[in-house]
Amino acid sequence: MRTLGLLSIALAATFAQAAVINKRVTAPVATEITDLQTIVTQLEKLTTEVNGYTASQGYTGALKINADEGTLETDIKQATTDCNAITGTVSDDDATAVFAEVALLVPQVQAALQAIVNKKSVFDSVLLVTPLVKADLQRLQPLTASLDTCLLNHTPADQTATAQGYITQINAAFTAACSAYGFTC
Repeated sequence: MRTLGLLSIALAATFAQAAVINKRVTAPVATEITDLQTIVTQLEKLTTEVNGYTASQGYTGALKINADEGTLETDIKQATTDCNAITGTVSDDDATAVFAEVALLVPQVQAALQAIVNKKSVFDSVLLVTPLVKADLQRLQPLTASLDTCLLNHTPADQTATAQGYITQINAAFTAACSAYGFTC
């Protein structure tokens, strides 16, 4: 009973905090924040799957990862669409709220791409998996760049350096992954 009570209090505090954050941001920005949270969740899932992939899972195992990567593509496209629905430059409060999510997103992007680099030799050992991964990277990088550009376009001037710093980190992670798979992105 006591544990249930503590859990209820913790959940109430979490929802209250989320409500406060959502009150401070405009509706389009709240939607964008939700989109970024969805991307983080999908990246966490993909990183776990890639890290756990073994050659014994074969091409079928790689196709499962590929299907989840397709979900990530859809999530990024939705985030970009919702970002493009934002008009003009957002307020400092809105930008700060978005960057709080981006700060969580960047390490997930880096972890997912590093996992792909780390598993290259395993992917190479299974027929047709490396070309599948390479194609995924070739699709994800420009989608990510489009989302980055959109977010940057709505960033207040005094926070542009912060946005650019996050974009630089994401670009570096993609550059390393693309290079490991033999192409430039």
